[in-house]
Amino acid sequence: MAAIIAAACASLVNLLVRFGLVTLFQVNDSLFKPLQPIKVVVLTWVGVFAAAGVLTWIGRRSERPARMFLKVALVALAISAVPNILILVFPQFPTTSLTTVSCLYVMHLTGAMVAIPVLLKFGVSRAS
Repeated sequence: MAAIIAAACASLVNLLVRFGLVTLFQVNDSLFKPLQPIKVVVLTWVGVFAAAGVLTWIGRRSERPARMFLKVALVALAISAVPNILILVFPQFPTTSLTTVSCLYVMHLTGAMVAIPVLLKFGVSRAS
């Protein structure tokens, strides 16, 4: 249940952030497909469910699952910059720029800022 709550909340926040960034920077999401709303939602759900799985796994093996999960989540968040950097270095979309790729990473950050606390609040007790 924690994963569903976290994914729904993170998706909603990411869609709001996406709307603001696309409007502010006048990004054409029909040309820069990673910013299309459906992709934002689907990839947010995938990331949150992966995080929930990691939390469950850690909860079965760690005496301090919340602390360990936070460390793992922060490392994963840093690693999640790699695909964005690759999109910038090897552009696949006509409007790829530092701005469009930065929009993606801002959504990584906001999704994590929403999902991590929700998973820790509602998911640790079940994982422990």
